[in-house]
Amino acid sequence: MRICVTFLSNLLFIKLITGQHRLVCPTQPIEATEGDDVTLQCDLDPPVSAVDYTLDWKRIDRNEMVHSYRHKQDHYNPQMGQYRGRTTLSHEDLSSGILRLQLSSVQPSDSGPYRCFVPKLWIRCNITLSIVRRDQNKTKRDTSSTARPPLVEVTGTNNPRSDSESRKPVHAGTISSVVVFVVFVVGLLITGIKQICMKRLKGREDQEPETAENGLDMQQLNTQAAEEDEDLERPAENGLRSIVCFK
Repeated sequence: MRICVTFLSNLLFIKLITGQHRLVCPTQPIEATEGDDVTLQCDLDPPVSAVDYTLDWKRIDRNEMVHSYRHKQDHYNPQMGQYRGRTTLSHEDLSSGILRLQLSSVQPSDSGPYRCFVPKLWIRCNITLSIVRRDQNKTKRDTSSTARPPLVEVTGTNNPRSDSESRKPVHAGTISSVVVFVVFVVGLLITGIKQICMKRLKGREDQEPETAENGLDMQQLNTQAAEEDEDLERPAENGLRSIVCFK
């Protein structure tokens, strides 16, 4: 009975403790270059001194100890051989509730998930570390620098060469537009002149038959008039002849 009561009281204590505190750490992966010094940091919220607490920094993927702090001292016995002599826990910041661990001269093998654990408060926080090789980082920088054109050549507001080069396409486009417009206007004029000439020629062809018909009509009228005059003159001559004979 006493064991059950003790166990339940411990669970209640842990629940009360965990409900009052939490660890805040970066949610985005921490990126660094090979050989750099990296700081892993978690903060107690609300802030409370962690000098008397036990702290454990572990590699989650390997389930091995990176740095251990117990009884106000650093313990290196359970530490991974990979991190020996390369970890430093800031004791001064523990009084402010800041759990800051520094890794010196990081290597690509240091990349992975880390966990900060406070057993007494039963709270933890995970941080992901990503280490890039120095030669890869240099290659990326060289590629980005060579791929990017010089700023003077692109913007070049004070560079007369860039101004002249930028104006050349504009002049060429303007000249070509003017030439096209002139050709279009000339084509319209030639088409109009052709249409006017065709109309005039057609009018002349239409007038020539009418003139010919009018000439024929006039000739017929003149012939008919002459014949009528001859018919009139003949009775007159016959009359005169009859009068002379009568006498």
